[in-house]
Amino acid sequence: MSSKVSNQMRMQECECERVAIKILENVSENIEEIEEEYLVLRDLSLHPNIPAFQGLFLKRGVLPEEDQLWFTMEALVYLHSNHCMHRDIKGHNILLTEEGNVKLVDFGVSSHLQATMGRRNTSVGTPYWMAPEVIACEQQLDSWYDARCDVWSLGITAIELAQGDPPLSDLHPMRALFQIPRNPPPVLERTDCPLLADFVAEVLVKDLELRPFAKELLSHPLLKRGAISSQKVQYNSMFLSF
Repeated sequence: MSSKVSNQMRMQECECERVAIKILENVSENIEEIEEEYLVLRDLSLHPNIPAFQGLFLKRGVLPEEDQLWFTMEALVYLHSNHCMHRDIKGHNILLTEEGNVKLVDFGVSSHLQATMGRRNTSVGTPYWMAPEVIACEQQLDSWYDARCDVWSLGITAIELAQGDPPLSDLHPMRALFQIPRNPPPVLERTDCPLLADFVAEVLVKDLELRPFAKELLSHPLLKRGAISSQKVQYNSMFLSF
């Protein structure tokens, strides 16, 4: 392994079996070398004098929230590119599988659009995560929104993942619906993750016309830090979890 790759070994109990876990850093800069090591261990670890290989788990970000946001953003880009809005992005609808994969679920209020720039004017979603323009549709007949309502909800979800609850969660849901369009955009109160705070500030823009689309956010430093090109890594066949 290249000296550029910082790693450490840790003993861990795994399903009643003691295993050694090798923790690698700077993964995105050394993916070819890591892939070579993976292939050797995968194919040649059956020898009695070589440790049995259990698998490899890829963690994209520094914080757990980064992994969840990255994979959720990828799902949103896919949905939006296929003319679909989720309309109920929140922590409860982001599931983590035993293999460490993130799944976006619950399409009960999703909407299929006629075009990427398609609009809707029905007020649906879960109050604390709803975008201001979605709430406005309840009383203003000329109000509308597009797929960027999911981007707002993802920003609220980022705060929820980082702090435990969405903003205004101490209020009754109807009171929260009244406050969201009138209050300034929420901010991340934690000070130990400036990139996450910057991401939240970029997506929680009340003016829909100024809010970025999901695809544009893939270039944000928070998401790029953990991003690894899918051309270099075949997740389904290469990366396994313990």
